[in-house]
Amino acid sequence: MPLPPLPPLPQQPSEEPEKTGMGQYSDSLNSPQQQNSSFQLQGPVGPIGPMGPVGPTGPTGPTGPKGDRGKRGKDGDDGERGKRGHMGPMGPMGPMGPVGPAGATGPAGVTGANGATGPQGPAGPSGGPPGPAGVTGPQGPTGPAGATGPAGATGTIGAFAHIFNVGTQTIATGNPVSFDTNGTISGTDITHVAGSPNIVLAQGHNYQVIYTFVGDASVSEVSVHFTLASTDIPGSGFTDPSSAALVTASEGSGEFIISTVGQVAPTNLVMIVDSTTDMTFPAQDVNHPNVSIVIIELS
Repeated sequence: MPLPPLPPLPQQPSEEPEKTGMGQYSDSLNSPQQQNSSFQLQGPVGPIGPMGPVGPTGPTGPTGPKGDRGKRGKDGDDGERGKRGHMGPMGPMGPMGPVGPAGATGPAGVTGANGATGPQGPAGPSGGPPGPAGVTGPQGPTGPAGATGPAGATGTIGAFAHIFNVGTQTIATGNPVSFDTNGTISGTDITHVAGSPNIVLAQGHNYQVIYTFVGDASVSEVSVHFTLASTDIPGSGFTDPSSAALVTASEGSGEFIISTVGQVAPTNLVMIVDSTTDMTFPAQDVNHPNVSIVIIELS
């Protein structure tokens, strides 16, 4: 930077010679005293000489008063981003903001495991009429056997009988079967005449009947049932559909309970053949009858 021009040197005032007389100047200027004085006459200022070398910097002067703030300069270019500083401590929690609108319902989560059953609550007030009965649940396991009760009074069997047939006989459909042999008969409430189809039961009692037989109905199925006082006894019959294809006799059996209470005499028990063709009972022996009936008076 160029140096500023130097200020002009101050001109010292010249002293005019003291006038004497007729406008003459005193010679006092030529006196030795004036010649030896530091003040001399100054001629016109000559041209400025070349600038001398810059002198040494003087001491710093006192700081002047603060000047007015200058206008803000233009923003400089953004510098490089500094390293991220350490996270400061968490500030205090601000006040809770207003509740926002409810969001959309999310998908249902996986069903969790059932929790433990809580204690039963108090019974609520009675509601409306009872609903329909629910489906009966499965039967629970059998409980332990109870203590044996006291022995009852000794019962008695009023009568019983074993009646059977040994000889061959062929019976047409709808006809009774005869019994040629009486086994043991106890009491008077059950009677039978050997060779007769009628087994007479006393009135006013209940009886259990158990029977077996061996018969052949040729090309039809073996089938029988019983009547009491000429009336069919429900559940007393036996039928074997597979016997129609057999060329030999097949076995049959059954069991039922009947009552003669209120029946009108004669109360005859009769075995009837139901096969669609004649049914043959082949000859046997007394140890192996072709028809056997056991009757027990229950009460």
